[in-house]
Amino acid sequence: MLRTVSYHPVVRALAAHGLHTTVDVSRTYPQRRFTDERDRQYAIAAVRALFGDPAGREENGRFHCLHYESRPESR
Repeated sequence: MLRTVSYHPVVRALAAHGLHTTVDVSRTYPQRRFTDERDRQYAIAAVRALFGDPAGREENGRFHCLHYESRPESR
């Protein structure tokens, strides 16, 4: 999931169906380069608005994703 978008609504929806979601914050996955400076500024502002740090990631010219995994609750 791109770091510019909150995944919390999806986590809540999946939880309602018995799935537990974890996120791997130990690394990010680089995606496409920004099309222009406006695209870059949007990404940086969006990541900061979600309390993320764009340093070394979006500030360097690419969108980045986090890996989320949803599984049935352990019994």
